[in-house]
Amino acid sequence: MGLSTNDMRVKIHYVPIHVVKDPMVSIGRCVGEHELPILKEIHGDGAIELIAGDETITKSGKGKNAAHERRVGDIIMRDDEIVNALEEYERLVRKYGRHVEREMSNAEAVYGRFDTGTFVSSLGGPVDREEKAA
Repeated sequence: MGLSTNDMRVKIHYVPIHVVKDPMVSIGRCVGEHELPILKEIHGDGAIELIAGDETITKSGKGKNAAHERRVGDIIMRDDEIVNALEEYERLVRKYGRHVEREMSNAEAVYGRFDTGTFVSSLGGPVDREEKAA
């Protein structure tokens, strides 16, 4: 028996990027790797740059309250995580809005409707509930 759409979970891998708005403006962000095709659809292929560089980890606080922050350059990184697939797709629809030329969201323009399965497949397919994100 397969997973229902509401129970399907996927693993999100985060990457550091720059969105180049113009030669003088570049915005650094940490985004899910699956967001790159949507960003390229919106801003154009050449406007999205993966940031290469060594990751640094800083520790603040002591004992149980110690916090670790991972950075690549000036970008604060997020740990990989496992999320509900449908909720993630809907988040992308809200975050990236409508396509400028087509009567659909930018997420749908890139991945098709959620029920086609393309979005989940692009993330490596569903994962078990017990699987760890790291």
